[in-house]
Amino acid sequence: MKPFDRVLIVDWSGGNDRGPRPKADAIWAAFNDTPAEYFRHRQAFEIWLMTVLEAEINAGHRVFLGFDFPFGLPEGMAKPITGQDDPFAFWNWVTERVEDTPTLTTRFDVGAQAR
Repeated sequence: MKPFDRVLIVDWSGGNDRGPRPKADAIWAAFNDTPAEYFRHRQAFEIWLMTVLEAEINAGHRVFLGFDFPFGLPEGMAKPITGQDDPFAFWNWVTERVEDTPTLTTRFDVGAQAR
């Protein structure tokens, strides 16, 4: 048995809506056997990803997902911001504060609050 039936790689460089014409600084995704697909913004990609993964799961496929964005935090970063050592407390803190739509994101404002 192969460990994975499909490999999906995502280049996550996207910010707010990048417009209809593909741009390098955007979100791109490709399975190992298909051309890369351009996504104008995070919400469009999220809908596509959930649809694709549901179809793959329903087909009984195992999918390896590769993303090029970091999830790690420097050791000790969560505590000054959340009062807890748990890095997941930091991600919960961020989730509760960030507003993210195709044309607006408050992630930089929230980042400034964390200083």
